[in-house]
Order: sequence, then C-alpha cells, then structure tokens
Amino acid sequence: MTGLGYEFDERRAMLHGLDRVIFFHPEGFRVDIFFDRLDMCHTIDFRDRIFLDAETITLADLFLEKMQIVRLTQKDIIDTVVLFIAHPVMDTDEGINAAYIAKRMSSDWGFYYTATTNLKRVRDEFLPTFSLIPEADRKLARGRMDEMLNRIEAVPKTLQWKLRAQIGTRAQWYKDVGELERKPEDGQV
Repeated sequence: MTGLGYEFDERRAMLHGLDRVIFFHPEGFRVDIFFDRLDMCHTIDFRDRIFLDAETITLADLFLEKMQIVRLTQKDIIDTVVLFIAHPVMDTDEGINAAYIAKRMSSDWGFYYTATTNLKRVRDEFLPTFSLIPEADRKLARGRMDEMLNRIEAVPKTLQWKLRAQIGTRAQWYKDVGELERKPEDGQV
C-alpha cells in the first residue's frame, strides 16, 4: 500500500493492529484492512467465508457490511440500492445469499434490528427519491429488498434472540463506532 502512495497509520495500528490497519492517501482516499472479521456496530466474521469468492467478500457479506451500520451514509444507501438492482436474492453465493443472511439474523436480535431497519429505510425513504434510476430498476430493487426482508422474517429465531427482542431498544443493541477521519498533524493538510 505504501508503494501506491498510501501512508500507514501507526497510531491506530498500535490500538487496533491485530484486527484492523488503515492506510490514507494524500488525495483523500482511505483503505481499511480488516483481519478475520469486521468489528464495527455489529461483528461479521469472515474466517469461514473469505475463500468463497476469489477476489472479494461475497454479496451476502457485502450486504451485511452495509446493513450493520447504525448511522447509514449516502454512500451506504447508494451501494445497497445498486447491490439489489445488480444481483438477485438467492440461496447461494451466486447472488445475495438470503439463506445465509436469514440464518445469521435469526440468532442476533441487535444485528437483525439494525439490518432490517436499515433495509426498510433504504427501500421506503431513499429508493423512491433516486429519480435518475429508471422506474423499472427501482421496482426491481424494491422487490428484491422485500424478498430479503420476507426471508429474514421467515426463519425461526433462537431463544436468545427472542429474549433480547423483549428488551428491544430500551438497551443499546450495537457498539458505538466514531467516524474515522485523519486529523492534520505536524503541518499536514
């Protein structure tokens, strides 16, 4: 990464270097490298899944990565809409693997709540506002989002999930993750 002009963030590596390292580019780009798992608002463990796609994480893991964020950004919303326009909901990793996602959601109420709340918001609040996307594509994305939500709801939930659901949002269900920005230091801009 340093050969590509990125700078290694040594201070953050001292704190999180076993789980995550971050590189910053002078043009404003940032690359986060996670080891074994993404541990943000919710945790996504990649250890058994990293080799399912030769080049990147699976579409299901990409969906989980976007939907685990409690405070969605415009980029996360756009990425989710594009994901559902470009890829079908399936029971395999050839598409957005609903069977895997629904099983993952069935044992973790907090992740379920964040992900389903986010997906409903993307579908109901944001998707209709993207007037540059043809109506046929918005309809396709909405149908696929509905299918994903239905698949998540259809899977029986664990006892742990049901007990945590009784508490609901009265207790925090996610980890706070602050925005990560590189602060100018020693004359850096």
